[in-house]
Amino acid sequence: MRYGAIFLFALCACGWGQTTTTGRAGTNGSCSPANTGNNNVFVISCPVDPAQGKKILEILNRILEDRIDPKVVMAKLDDIRKALPPPRRELSDYQVKEFAYELAGVKSAVTLIAAASSDDIAPLFQRICQAAQDAQWGCMQWQYGDIKTGAGMPSGKGISCYASNWKLGDAARLKAAMAAVNLDCETNITGSYTWGGATMNGGGLTIVVGTPSP
Repeated sequence: MRYGAIFLFALCACGWGQTTTTGRAGTNGSCSPANTGNNNVFVISCPVDPAQGKKILEILNRILEDRIDPKVVMAKLDDIRKALPPPRRELSDYQVKEFAYELAGVKSAVTLIAAASSDDIAPLFQRICQAAQDAQWGCMQWQYGDIKTGAGMPSGKGISCYASNWKLGDAARLKAAMAAVNLDCETNITGSYTWGGATMNGGGLTIVVGTPSP
């Protein structure tokens, strides 16, 4: 959500000072802005947790009321971002519902593999499995240390997703669900996840979570 807030600040900075009305316009996609043509009011469609959306609006209103230079705000946000540790991978109750909504409509299963000992992985797996089960999907978890081969335990960075065919309905829905809750797969790999010569889940849908990416 931190990056969503930064995006909104940038959008407002671009919109300040415009006075020309151009009529209604529409855009598609996540977080798409559309100018309504009335006093330069922008409507932003974005899958944001209601509580965090409220906080974002409070911050934006404070910037407007205090006439803070948006360039200063963006510079400070960039400094803060560089100083912060990687964000925890976690899902709110709202996001669990969004995840389940994106999966619903087909029957499938997903396997979750921990490729690191980061303390946010186990809670994340529990939430993903909760969403999967709410959508009538199967869900299996392999926590760090559950899988051992001649190469030791799995290791890696970020989130990687595996499927035998990403064009199939269940794979496409899983990809959409991950994106909807800001857990985009950093790599989408066609095939099976293997470690130390061992194949995991035989080409089924697999999410591998390693250490957080910076």
